[in-house]
Amino acid sequence: MKKIGIIVLIVGIVVMGVAAYKFIEQKKRGSEEQVQDRSLPFPWLPTVGALLTAGGIIMMGSGRVRKVR
Repeated sequence: MKKIGIIVLIVGIVVMGVAAYKFIEQKKRGSEEQVQDRSLPFPWLPTVGALLTAGGIIMMGSGRVRKVR
């Protein structure tokens, strides 16, 4: 479970990095021209990245709990 948690954590960090890069690029292009009348879509990419990161941390933590007898 710990190995899967590490993989999920890395994927989550990469997805959040891609979302941050897209956000920065959008701000560089100038967001003043955006029309305020249209509704903004739900930010799926950062949300998925955060959930994957949290899930990876939980998986890594749950892998450590082992009783030795």
